[in-house]
Amino acid sequence: MDGPLIDLGKAANWRVIRQAKRRGYITSEELDKLLPPGRATPEQVDDVVNQLAEAGIALVELEDGVGSQMAPPANSNEPSDPP
Repeated sequence: MDGPLIDLGKAANWRVIRQAKRRGYITSEELDKLLPPGRATPEQVDDVVNQLAEAGIALVELEDGVGSQMAPPANSNEPSDPP
């Protein structure tokens, strides 16, 4: 595949990345939405995950319904949501 894997020309993709940077993590579901469906090889996905990690964004796997209740990682500057 030629060119970047994630289309950074889309404002929606930038919003997801900025939000992930603030939180310090991106969910696997959010990452799936950024990647072109069925076109990314496992190696390309690993490269993207490594690039995100270098930017301080961890990949987290969340069970259904748990995401909104998960506390941000310790390195996150984002305040926790009230209970």
